[in-house]
Amino acid sequence: MSGTRTCTVCGVEKSATTEFFRRRKQVKCGLEARCLDCTHAYDQARYNANPQPTKDAARRWRAAHPEYTSEYAHRPETIEYRREYCRRRRNDQADVLRDYKLAHGCAVCGYDEHYEALDFHHRDPSAKEIPMYHWQNYPWAKVMAELEKCVVVCATCHRLLSAGLVELPGKCFPFDKITT
Repeated sequence: MSGTRTCTVCGVEKSATTEFFRRRKQVKCGLEARCLDCTHAYDQARYNANPQPTKDAARRWRAAHPEYTSEYAHRPETIEYRREYCRRRRNDQADVLRDYKLAHGCAVCGYDEHYEALDFHHRDPSAKEIPMYHWQNYPWAKVMAELEKCVVVCATCHRLLSAGLVELPGKCFPFDKITT
C-alpha cells in the first residue's frame, strides 16, 4: 500500500493510503478504485435517489441491537454512568485550569497563592469568542483555543486592566499548550 493510485472516477492521482482510499481486502493493493471524495459523492447520490433501503437497513439493525437504542440510553444506570463520566471529565479539566493558573500567577503583580483569585484576561477583548467563566459549556478544544488569547491575572489587576488603569507588562507569558 505504498506509492500512488489513480481514482477511476475523477482520474486524479493520489497517495495510495487510507487517507484517500477505502480499504478493500478483495483487491490486490488492498484499496478501492474510487477515492474517498468520489465514493462519498456516489453514496450521497445513491441515498438521495432512494433513501428507503438505507432507512430499512437502519431499522433492522436497531431491532437486532436493542442495547444501542434510546430505551437503553435512558436506563437509570446508563444515565448515572454518563453523569459520573461528565462530572469526572469536568473536574479533571478544572484541575488542569487551576494548575495552570497557579503555575503562572498574575502577569502584572505576580500573585500566585490561590487559584480562585486568578482570572483569565483576554489580551484583545474584540477577539473573545467565549466568556471564560462559562468554559464548561464549550468543547475542550474550543476552550484551549480561547485560552491562547488570554493571560493569567489576579482579580484586582483584572479589574484595573478592564478599567484601563494599568497595562499588561510588555513581557507577559504566552499561553503554554495544555495537553490532557
